[in-house]
Amino acid sequence: MTKLFHRIVVVAILVATSARAWSSEPISIGSRLELFVDDYLVDRFDGEVSLHLHKPSGKEVVLTMDKPWEDPTWAYFCVFKDDNTYRMYYRGHHHGSGEKPRGEPMCYAESKDGIHWVKPNLGLFRFNGSAENNIVLGGDDEKFPATEKWRGKLGFETDLGWRGDLVPFKDTNPGATSDARYKALVRGCRGPHQVLEGQSDYGMYPMKSPDGIYWTLMSEKPVITKRRLDSQNLAFWDASHSRYVAFVRHLKWTTDDARPEEVRPGGIRDVHMAVSDDFIHWTEPAPLKYPGDIDREMYTNAI
Repeated sequence: MTKLFHRIVVVAILVATSARAWSSEPISIGSRLELFVDDYLVDRFDGEVSLHLHKPSGKEVVLTMDKPWEDPTWAYFCVFKDDNTYRMYYRGHHHGSGEKPRGEPMCYAESKDGIHWVKPNLGLFRFNGSAENNIVLGGDDEKFPATEKWRGKLGFETDLGWRGDLVPFKDTNPGATSDARYKALVRGCRGPHQVLEGQSDYGMYPMKSPDGIYWTLMSEKPVITKRRLDSQNLAFWDASHSRYVAFVRHLKWTTDDARPEEVRPGGIRDVHMAVSDDFIHWTEPAPLKYPGDIDREMYTNAI
């Protein structure tokens, strides 16, 4: 696993099917589908097997961030196939100017083939007075006010804002209701960016949607707190264990002075894991364990 950590510094992609995937024990893939980000899971290649392995390669640009509400610092892309449609969610992160410059709208695009993408005019939030945009979740009520088409409750009346991080998934839980077929954990807080000490409303809020477009709160209070939850936080239904799993951001505490250029005050950024039976009540997030120690920040996770 060492090669993976040294290769991926900014974006950490870990593929696992159980907690054993982070241990040093042998891993049996069996009939499961696995994404090979390197050769860590492959012991050897025999015969013509290697001829059938697809090796991704960069091709043409399929999407550009050319809208004024997107800004050049878009990030945290989430893409999944939903029947015959590919859905893409990403953070626009509009800086703008003025006393309240930050705004982090979550935007939406879709495609039938994964190559040709369309940014539909959803008409859910206004930007500079216009509702002709692909914003699926506004970051704050001043910069991105909701239109009459929006049916979800956002908590803006208490000055609670959403700081990007909408990473939806289609819930395959057999017990999921039709109004919650799509779910996501979204970071909410007051102020322009980070939590202030003592704020009780900072944390991850569960949201649901019947169609992946119209989102609403499932809880008036955050369900995961006491973590540095900035940047990408994601969850999904784990059919193998019949539970929801969340991978969220926090810090790995360290006193390592050997690499002072890589150590941040209070620790280096890392990934924690929590589980839930109902998407509302979550266990306390626990840090992931690795074979040996890590000396790179796991800045963004897409597990």
